Amino acid sequence: MSNNLDNLNNLAINGNLDQYKSDNLFLLVGTNPLPNYIAGKILAHESTHFYFVHTEETNEIADRIIQVLCIPSNKWTKINVNPADTRDIYSNIKKEAEGKDSLGLHYTSGKKSMSVHAYRAIYDANSSMSVFSYLDSRTLEMLIDRKNDVLVKFPVRYSVNISIEDLLALHGYTPKEYTKEPNHPEVARSMIELNPKEHRNWCTNNLRKENNKDKLKKENKLSQVSLEEFKKSAALGSHFKELDSLGQLAELWGETSKDVAKWLDGLWLEDYVFSVVQDLADKNGIHTCIMNLVPNERNFEIDILALKGYQLIILSCTTAMNKSILKEKLFEAFIRGNQLGGDEAKIGLVCCAENGSKQAPDIIKMELEEEWNSKGKFGVFGLDHLPNLEYHLQDWIESFE
Repeated sequence: MSNNLDNLNNLAINGNLDQYKSDNLFLLVGTNPLPNYIAGKILAHESTHFYFVHTEETNEIADRIIQVLCIPSNKWTKINVNPADTRDIYSNIKKEAEGKDSLGLHYTSGKKSMSVHAYRAIYDANSSMSVFSYLDSRTLEMLIDRKNDVLVKFPVRYSVNISIEDLLALHGYTPKEYTKEPNHPEVARSMIELNPKEHRNWCTNNLRKENNKDKLKKENKLSQVSLEEFKKSAALGSHFKELDSLGQLAELWGETSKDVAKWLDGLWLEDYVFSVVQDLADKNGIHTCIMNLVPNERNFEIDILALKGYQLIILSCTTAMNKSILKEKLFEAFIRGNQLGGDEAKIGLVCCAENGSKQAPDIIKMELEEEWNSKGKFGVFGLDHLPNLEYHLQDWIESFE
């Protein structure tokens, strides 16, 4: 394989990707379908024929890419190869590539052995008319390698604005439910004035059963809970000044007392964070922002999901302050983020942990970066960040550039 990819000093910037589009585009299908989706969007034209080089393991992934890209049945060919047999990889790809002009190979998703022998096969089939491409997950640039050319790079972060439906479909999911607007955003912004420890004690003593603190009281008991404690806050008092009980608040909001109790018990933080992300969306190139995403096919929920071009941003939210719980929440978001968005995904946690404590945000961030070898992957925001969360999230998002 060309050693151009190892020599960043040979990189050049070229503003026109059209000249690198191929009549015959070969895609190495791996477990992450996103790079091939991007390549299919920006390295092919209307008459391009796609060749999906896959293994038994990635056969269904190839089918999903074909479906999401809406490729006509006469415009794609699947090439099944044995990843352990280098001759099989080389011969099957070369057989399809021989005699064709304008060949392209996108090998981001291929394992090393498959990439090497696919590269050889395409090069040997027609070295003078071959274009090789790779999507760099660190810089979100498409790297183009062609015979007798220096390696060129194209910033492609905003070249493809993938929809949440297409992103899920690439992984075999469909959205069961998600929310596009925050609930009670003004009240949620006022909730950050509360002392988190005192509020946690209030929730435990007033909203939860005495004999089982893991469960909320029954509806009729919750409806009688007094809101006097909230009126001590200047900001919250303005929202609740005419209300005496949780039941009255539930009636005002058109919800059950149990729903309102869940919100006061912690869901308010998701709505606050979501409203902040929405405010930041336009000036940060975020074209999609949703919360509480639940797919039909799997039992998981993503608190907040944003898409910046094709880059996925996931934020997990919790009012918990226990270090093990915080790390568990962030780990779950990390797994979902990598699964859906690949190495390009960025993961954040918004919580009520305090600076200077053993579970301080900077300590959690440092430990996870070391444990998972993922420096620059995470943002952790705690109690001290909440009053100016918009500024801190803005700074974090800008760091992706």
